Parts: sequence; C-alpha cells; structure tokens
Amino acid sequence: MTTLSEREHAHYAKELIKACGGPSEVERILGLSAGTLSKYSNVGYDVTMPAKAINVLEDYCGRQIYSGALYGAVEPQPAAENIAEVACDLTESAANVQAAVRKAMSDKRLTQNEVRAIAQLEAKVREDLATLDAILRAHDGGNLRVVS
Repeated sequence: MTTLSEREHAHYAKELIKACGGPSEVERILGLSAGTLSKYSNVGYDVTMPAKAINVLEDYCGRQIYSGALYGAVEPQPAAENIAEVACDLTESAANVQAAVRKAMSDKRLTQNEVRAIAQLEAKVREDLATLDAILRAHDGGNLRVVS
C-alpha cells in the first residue's frame, strides 16, 4: 500500500480544478475563496482538498481524477512482471477507442448510442492506464515520479 505525497495531492487538486473549468468556476461551485483553492493545489501548504469538495467537483466534471488517484494508492499493487501484458492491454484498449470513433464518424454524425459505446471503451483505457500507473508507483523505489 502506498500513500500520495503532498506533491501528488496538490497535483490532483490542481487537475480537478482545471477539469471543472478553473479556479473561478470552482469558487462558484464550492463557494470557496481563491486563496483556499490555492492552498489545495500548492505543495507549500499542508492542506489537502476535503472529501466533500472532491466528491462535488468530480460529480460536476464527471471524472474521478482525485478519488481515482486515492483509490489507486491503496489498491493492491500488481506485480512488475505483469507490466508487458498491461502495456499491451492499454494499447489494445486505445486502438479499440480509435476504431470505434472511426466507425462512428464514418457518416460524419455521432449518435447517443455511439457516444455510450465509445465511453465504455474509454473507461477500459482509463482502467488499463491506472493499472500501469499502479505498477510504476509500486516499483519506483520510493521516488516520486514527475507530476506537474
């Protein structure tokens, strides 16, 4: 089991804020000040985004950016010997998304059924990417991988 570093907490807060339309939109959604949001997304402060705020923002943007990272940090870590298989699965999943988009756009229209089908394939890409990330995180020798 691994925990997120202060830098990673700040990174995921920043990414979540960005995914919701930026600080001014998040201020409106949560009713928080720009200063409070800045504390969540900067390493210099020993303040992490509260679970309630994470929940509201992820519901707003429709993506599990921060909670997914938290979950990945406590999930049992896959063995390094699986990395080749996981990388192949990720590539195959991404190719499936590409093929579905190509097929859906062959008539230059995107139907709701096509959107749902592509979204399901996209979820598999995210799952495979999270598994690859978990392998790398579990085997990085305790060093923090680069996050911006």
